[in-house]
Amino acid sequence: LGSDNTPNPVKLPKGWRVGDPYEKAFQGASGSAAGKDQGETMATYESVNAKMPGLEKVVTELNGIADEATYTVGGNLWNEALKQTGFGPSAGAVARTKYMAMVDNQVLPLLKDTFGAAFTVSEGQSLRDTLGDPNKTPEEKKMVLEAFIEQKRRDVNALASRTGNAPYQTPAGALGAGAGVGNMRKTQSG
Repeated sequence: LGSDNTPNPVKLPKGWRVGDPYEKAFQGASGSAAGKDQGETMATYESVNAKMPGLEKVVTELNGIADEATYTVGGNLWNEALKQTGFGPSAGAVARTKYMAMVDNQVLPLLKDTFGAAFTVSEGQSLRDTLGDPNKTPEEKKMVLEAFIEQKRRDVNALASRTGNAPYQTPAGALGAGAGVGNMRKTQSG
């Protein structure tokens, strides 16, 4: 109030304004939600980024086993005949079993641990049905593996982008190393 008890307008510095308690509460809640989301995203990014080299290694190893694993009905019958007659398993049978075991015991648990609640049981079963299908030809298995690891690289790069981190660097010698994310190997059809 002025000396004559008349109201004087308050002069605020440029860019300042009087806020109300509702706006303040809204801004506080918005900031808390954004901070929580950013914190969870950063934690997920750090977890995924730390585990990607292991996933890359397993997928590269699976890619090599794909050439050795038995996948035909005739090959499976031969393997069973060898086993039942006491000659032991063939190298193709051992590779087939190793391929399925690696998907079940290394890839799926690593993904569950890495992606947590985002990795559902139905996604795990679907992935097992495609990635772990022992009856696919070596070429089919390799294409499934390549598509799978490329998607995981895109996932970690999306997290890197959201958190302001550098994109994921594919290790040398990994499946598809040297190709950009999404640059899948081209095959001839027919």
